[in-house]
Amino acid sequence: MLLLVPCPECDVPAEITERFRLPSTDGAVEHIAVQCAAGHYFRMAADRLASCAMVSDEPVTVGGARAGTPISAAMHIHGERS
Repeated sequence: MLLLVPCPECDVPAEITERFRLPSTDGAVEHIAVQCAAGHYFRMAADRLASCAMVSDEPVTVGGARAGTPISAAMHIHGERS
């Protein structure tokens, strides 16, 4: 299942690529890794992410690449990354 969210920096579609927990004095805190089509990468507490995420079972395209294609590969294919 592909989970798309807006990039925290530029609002371009971004994919949550990893979920993990880190310890804190109040117990474990869920964190996520986010990668957007513009090349931004973030690791942050999951609760800091905008709540307007959408879950999609349908094929999604990023720059013409189908879902499942790493964003970096999709950008390289379409000449958006050197």
